[in-house]
Amino acid sequence: MRRISDTEVRLLSNLVMQVQPGALLGPLDAQHNVFRTYWPLASAESFQPVTQGPYGLVPGFAMAA
Repeated sequence: MRRISDTEVRLLSNLVMQVQPGALLGPLDAQHNVFRTYWPLASAESFQPVTQGPYGLVPGFAMAA
């Protein structure tokens, strides 16, 4: 469950975007903006934060000082 407002909750499964198997392995042009922005920042080799993606700085992302 996810609280949307003071009076509304929804199933998280209804809020999470779903993609077809393998869709994130090819061009991301047809994917939702969240995948176009954050998927290129993911790395199987590291958990080190990345602040710059293919479209510039990641909005709302700040490195800890």
